Amino acid sequence: GEQIHIAIYGASNMEGCDVSGFYNREPYCPTIENLIKNYLKSNNIPAKISNIAVGGWNVAQGVNSLKGKTSFVLNGANKTIDATKARKHNQVATSGDIDLFICAYYAGNSIGSGINATQYKAYLKEAIDYVIEKNPNCEILFISGSINQNITVAQAKLFADKVKELQQEY
Repeated sequence: GEQIHIAIYGASNMEGCDVSGFYNREPYCPTIENLIKNYLKSNNIPAKISNIAVGGWNVAQGVNSLKGKTSFVLNGANKTIDATKARKHNQVATSGDIDLFICAYYAGNSIGSGINATQYKAYLKEAIDYVIEKNPNCEILFISGSINQNITVAQAKLFADKVKELQQEY
């Protein structure tokens, strides 16, 4: 059959961090990328997986990198993005052949950068709109972030509610 293209976009959880298999430790749970690859392979579904997730990044870094930008302003401060990553992310985002775009940004990275829940939603929307513009037949899968010691349950719920609002829009 025809090869499908899945793009994985987000922070450390999508990159594979905090998964035992990423660190070659028991119980060797595979990353989400490898879970998807293994499933597709076992079902003889040809696929290209583009993992453009970067651990520690917030949504502002993510959307600007998708657009190929190497600098941007966040809360009045100039920020930079590695040019190699920006080029790669932009190549994936503008490929025109993405069938599924998995979007999952950990809220804690954004909170730590001074991004509130409303801004978080706006940045995610900007990223999704950009990807859909370049890949009109693309489906979107939103994954809401997890809770850890860096954010409260209330913060996680607030950010997750913004993701749910976006789900309703697409």
